[in-house]
Amino acid sequence: MKVLIASGGTGGHLYPALVLAKKLKEKNCEVLFALRANASAPKGIVSADVPSVQLESAPLYRANLFKNVSSLFINLKGFMQCLKIVKDYKPDLTAAFGGYASVPAVLASYLRGVPVLVHEQNSVPGLANKICALFAKKVAVSFEETLEDFSGKGTWIGNPVREDIFKGNKTSARQALGLDPQKTTVLIFGGSAGAKAINKAVESSLKTLARVASTIQFIHQAGNSEETTRLDSNYRQSGFQAVVRDYFQAMGDCYHASDLVIARSGAGTIFELIAVKKPAILIPYPHSAGGHQIKNAQVLERAGCAKLVMESPELSNQLTGFIQNLTENPQNLARMQESYGRFPESLLDAPNRLADLAMSLAKS
Repeated sequence: MKVLIASGGTGGHLYPALVLAKKLKEKNCEVLFALRANASAPKGIVSADVPSVQLESAPLYRANLFKNVSSLFINLKGFMQCLKIVKDYKPDLTAAFGGYASVPAVLASYLRGVPVLVHEQNSVPGLANKICALFAKKVAVSFEETLEDFSGKGTWIGNPVREDIFKGNKTSARQALGLDPQKTTVLIFGGSAGAKAINKAVESSLKTLARVASTIQFIHQAGNSEETTRLDSNYRQSGFQAVVRDYFQAMGDCYHASDLVIARSGAGTIFELIAVKKPAILIPYPHSAGGHQIKNAQVLERAGCAKLVMESPELSNQLTGFIQNLTENPQNLARMQESYGRFPESLLDAPNRLADLAMSLAKS
């Protein structure tokens, strides 16, 4: 069985796509990735041994329709590429995970009679997936409340979480990262490409937090080398022990080493937090389509597992207060962690459910 997997270039699209690919390979399926050329994801997310082709694709704009003129020509070129890929590869199924590159792949597959499966990661569907859903047999959703957006095609699956997220424990993870085994550990990241607003807010809070530098340490995914260099210097100058990198390949170690997570609230992050049961301060990306990151974060906030903080000029002061309160009152962290018990363990079986659905559609 052959499966063509089409995905945008960010970690939020790619990680669940890669999890599906791994599960399908375990079931003796062959996979080929169709990815957006010049994608923004850090190198190494898609390893060299994963067969892939790159497509021309461009964003479609909701607010400014005139910008779509040039995008249409680029996407037409990507569509022609996809027609040839589908003709030559002859997939039994195309699985689309959102992002601009998925649209031409889905259209080409549909026109050549290849069944289409769409996976929507977020609580509010993206524009690319709304288009792709028109040509899909099924739309697998991460959040149950999203089912109503897909008029009978939707089926609840959850968001597949990478296997490495589950591996490890606090002691071995802190040892691997060279951290103090006793200090309260805060993990900070803004998605696979980092978040400058979060970096800046944390940086501004360090002087105030310096009085507790002997009891707190940080793991910080900065996003790029310039941010990494500056943040690393500021942590050291403020007296903090910290591990700062552009990007962490072994994200499982980062989660397991931490007591508190500060992050954006993409769907991948939400489901990873559920998997590892870590208390969190979530700062939604303010320009996410349809405000989906706010709605994602609200899922954990309502359950009592996370604090939702909007990006604003007061973000640094708010983070300072939350970090002080939560790290100086470990019972609050424990209470947030216990609240993850409200989520069913079946969430963690999403990879198998998605792979089984893909294979059933391919056989139909």
